[in-house]
Amino acid sequence: MRYLAFTAVVLHTAACTVTSSGISSDASTPDDAALDVATDDMAATDDMAATDDMAASDAPTDSSAIDAGPQVTLFVNTVTFSGGAGSVASSDGQINCGATCGPIRYAMSANTLTLTANATSGSFVGWRGACKGIQPTCQISLAADRTVTATFGRPQFAFLTSTTYAPGSLGGLAGADAACQARAQTAGLPGSYAAWISTTGVNAKDRVGAGGWVRTDGRLFASSLAKLIGMTKEVFYPLRLDEFGTDVGSSQAPLVATSTTTTGVSFGHTNCDNWTNTTGNVYVGRASSALTWSYAQMQGGGCNTPMPLYCFRIDLSADLPLTPVVTGRKVFGSTNAWDPSTGLAAADAQCQADANAAGLANPANFRALLSTNTVSALSRFDIGAATLPWVRTDGVQFVEKAADLATDLLCEVSTYADASYHSNQAWAGSNSPGSVGTNATTCNDWSSKIAPATGVVHNSEFWHKYSSDYCNQNGWLMCFEQ
Repeated sequence: MRYLAFTAVVLHTAACTVTSSGISSDASTPDDAALDVATDDMAATDDMAATDDMAASDAPTDSSAIDAGPQVTLFVNTVTFSGGAGSVASSDGQINCGATCGPIRYAMSANTLTLTANATSGSFVGWRGACKGIQPTCQISLAADRTVTATFGRPQFAFLTSTTYAPGSLGGLAGADAACQARAQTAGLPGSYAAWISTTGVNAKDRVGAGGWVRTDGRLFASSLAKLIGMTKEVFYPLRLDEFGTDVGSSQAPLVATSTTTTGVSFGHTNCDNWTNTTGNVYVGRASSALTWSYAQMQGGGCNTPMPLYCFRIDLSADLPLTPVVTGRKVFGSTNAWDPSTGLAAADAQCQADANAAGLANPANFRALLSTNTVSALSRFDIGAATLPWVRTDGVQFVEKAADLATDLLCEVSTYADASYHSNQAWAGSNSPGSVGTNATTCNDWSSKIAPATGVVHNSEFWHKYSSDYCNQNGWLMCFEQ
């Protein structure tokens, strides 16, 4: 059975009618269903609905609406945050849902189906999955499985520009803000926007309002400016989506001109003469990262190197707290550094001890994400289609589906078991989680702590940033539930 899943996010009960199959039901969503973001008086979280890997047993038994042969199944589930409300309807009239309904089976074909998101309160704030961007109408093919999510709430957007600019030719703050405004208007984003850049006398944090902000797929970037630049530097989903909702990915995300520290303050120099000179260097952030999004490095010759900008809506603000209620297997960073000479079993034991101390369910089911000389880290976990994805201990979804653990992360492993935040590097044992290690990458198969033995460590930002380190020092672990 192949599945086509539609997800939107709703807080309240609503009716759903599936007309062509003769199914009519009143479906409700419990108050603690997974929603994405919420205001102080309305909690919400995200990603509770069915995914492509739904079990075949979840399919409807009624077959009156379909012909024999290959099929796709539509699962519709609507969700909202911050007082928003809405529904998703299909062009053929079979779907009109403001809550959970379906699954609904369609014959697999080359036909397209038009979906329309209709906001009844607040605004439609974005699609993700097979549909992209904030335009309420989207066409999908019925030729293969699809997952589509619609979100309704407050349109407090932040995005990465799809176009690039030589930082030294921006023409100062005014030119950068004009570039952001032009991209927002082209994509149909409402409101006024400012670029996240600083000059010698002006800090980025003083230019963007109080926040919070959502990406153009409806996922929460930051709940407020105060938390974004505060002690915990809370970024939930990295700002790697452009104004059209296109995700540049966890490995290919570009460097972004900022000249701004992670606390939102100007470096005071190395800003292309306040964004007017194409000669020289510039401080940049990395769009794929929640940890180094504003400052990652100084880019040599960067003032004449085309790169995108971060743009923040500045005329609408409200705190958007994350409510950590998301179903999935847990992932976290170890509380203490691990001695790489003590072996794989000791690494797993440390993860299990941390899970137990934090009161996580089934602590014995946790393992370290480590490769050895005979097995890859990935092979130690079930990433099959029927398994749950991983979720950080603060409720942020780590991967869309379990198989994405190999390649496409939604965020970093930047929480401990108790949901507090960290920015530690972790031992890995190989350059990618699907690779087997060698003595040179695993500290002699996790048995040596004597130089010059080396091992591979990964920054918790993403798999594709790794380096070697000497084994004569302890390092942290990434701990995953089986």
